[in-house]
Amino acid sequence: MAMAGEMPTSSPSVSACMVVRNEARFLESCLRSVRDLVDEIVVGDTGSTDRTPEIAHDLGAKLCRIPWKEDFSAARNQVLEKAKGTWILSIDADERLRPISRSQIELSLQDTSHIAYHVLMYPMRQWTGMWAIRLFRNHPLIRFNGIFHETLWEGLQKACSPDTKDIGFSELVLDHLGYDIDQANKLARNCALLLKEVQRNPRNAYAWIHLGLIYEDLGEDSRAEGSWRKAIQIIRERKDIKPHETYAYICYIEWGLRQERPVRGLLEEAMAYSPENPYLHWLEGRLLMDEGRHDEAIPFFERLLLWGEKRDFNRMSICYPTGIFDIDACDSLATCHFRLGNYPESRRYFQLAQKFAPECMEYKVKTQLCEAMMQTAD
Repeated sequence: MAMAGEMPTSSPSVSACMVVRNEARFLESCLRSVRDLVDEIVVGDTGSTDRTPEIAHDLGAKLCRIPWKEDFSAARNQVLEKAKGTWILSIDADERLRPISRSQIELSLQDTSHIAYHVLMYPMRQWTGMWAIRLFRNHPLIRFNGIFHETLWEGLQKACSPDTKDIGFSELVLDHLGYDIDQANKLARNCALLLKEVQRNPRNAYAWIHLGLIYEDLGEDSRAEGSWRKAIQIIRERKDIKPHETYAYICYIEWGLRQERPVRGLLEEAMAYSPENPYLHWLEGRLLMDEGRHDEAIPFFERLLLWGEKRDFNRMSICYPTGIFDIDACDSLATCHFRLGNYPESRRYFQLAQKFAPECMEYKVKTQLCEAMMQTAD
């Protein structure tokens, strides 16, 4: 990596860009994960009171002091203005780039037909990865938009040309660590920013979804419900749905199940919009089990196991808990077959479940119960 203020003369070049504040616990590992891949690191600090600036400086980053204006896009865009690379890698302090050599992405960087690339990002442990645009050309029109959960989409559309318009898929993989720690100290800040965002853009369904999640974490159920209903209303009026917007239905349905409310109509509506969404299949299977329709639930869990084997589900801006593709699907199938009196199949799925969780004695006991029921049936 070039030292701060320097750039190599060879082209293309990559600038890693991030916005930080009091990220001393995360920053060093993040910078070390990218320093061999990029040509410079630009860190925009919005007012740290810990060792964040010293860590950035010690690891050769270009440190910029940025006034915090309660707008993540504004802060990120100021950092982009300082970057000298021909490409930008956008990363946060609580993310880690998995080891990869520069040579593995060099051809992608040299491809003049591409304006940006998706990176496979794992948001937390025991969740699948999702594709997110994090590697893009350093172009004055490509800027972030949105106060919170900001996006690049509008800027990418503006910067496209007939010769440079493709958005590809890179070999870069990011692990996000922040959601694996307590988020309580960020709830108030995030709530205020999301309220500001939906004031700025009332049609932002994704912001309403996340506002509902924050209200739920704060124990404000009526406001959470209102936020999800607003997101669904926007989707209905638009008559289409982006993959990540299915979260509006998923959040509302799961909340409704916990509240023992009827959710069948909502789930059918969501399935009509997104029939190949694995998590909706999981919810449909669970709901059918709750309704005692175990024979009808089985195909949904079988489909989840098939998705788990082939890994061919949609990853565009959406992720899923890994358990629905293996242990949870097996557990549900075993239970369905047991309720139907199909003890050999129930035993088979309990045995499969135990392979995913060898330490779980429950599955061994349930396997033995199935064997006892088989002997009784004989």
